[in-house]
Amino acid sequence: MDNAIMLLGSIAHIQRNNLAYMAKELEAYHIGSGQFEFLLFLYHHDGVSQEAIAKRLKVSKATSARSIQDLEKEGYVYRQRDENDLRAYKVYLTEKGKGMRDIIFKKQASLIDFLFSDFTFEEKEIFKLLIHKAAVKLFEPGFEPPSDKASGMR
Repeated sequence: MDNAIMLLGSIAHIQRNNLAYMAKELEAYHIGSGQFEFLLFLYHHDGVSQEAIAKRLKVSKATSARSIQDLEKEGYVYRQRDENDLRAYKVYLTEKGKGMRDIIFKKQASLIDFLFSDFTFEEKEIFKLLIHKAAVKLFEPGFEPPSDKASGMR
């Protein structure tokens, strides 16, 4: 059990530092902590619904809506009513948002290069394979993070 806690603690530590690093690096662009993850998702799935983004990133609809509103306010994305469901919005990257792609990727690559600077090529390949294998489990049917209602948040 101690190994599992240590492993998950290490993963959480890396993610917290990733968010802090990216928040600092993207501060000049007015992209807040965690918002770059929405842009990363849209680089692969432009034009999806806010609900689909929230579900895929495993965040609440409220968190998704706030992040998207902030990105929209800064001109990185725009929302358009879904023609098939007038209650829903689809989210699209603007040219400004698309222009951030290389900047975000370069900043992420710098952090990754730093994290793995003491790894051999083989260690990097094994780590990538294993972390991907673990991450894929989180997308299996039946795994859902607790909802805002279940945790008592409003």
